[in-house]
Amino acid sequence: MKPLLDATNELGRWLSATAHQARVAQSEKRRPQESPADWAFRWLKYHDLASYVLLGDPAVRLPMTVHSSRYLGSQSRRKAR
Repeated sequence: MKPLLDATNELGRWLSATAHQARVAQSEKRRPQESPADWAFRWLKYHDLASYVLLGDPAVRLPMTVHSSRYLGSQSRRKAR
């Protein structure tokens, strides 16, 4: 996960700095340095990385404290008998 978080943080810093530069450029009546297409691409990339979910190996089983059949209703059927 660390490489993903590092990339997300780096892009976040870039977006923050670029937004600040764009505000300064706007107040000075000049064009921002970054193109809208580049800005949009990095914005989407940032949100993709920030929303990334890393799932583990599907063959790994987590230890369960309650047997899973309890959630399937099989225990209520046993009690009814």
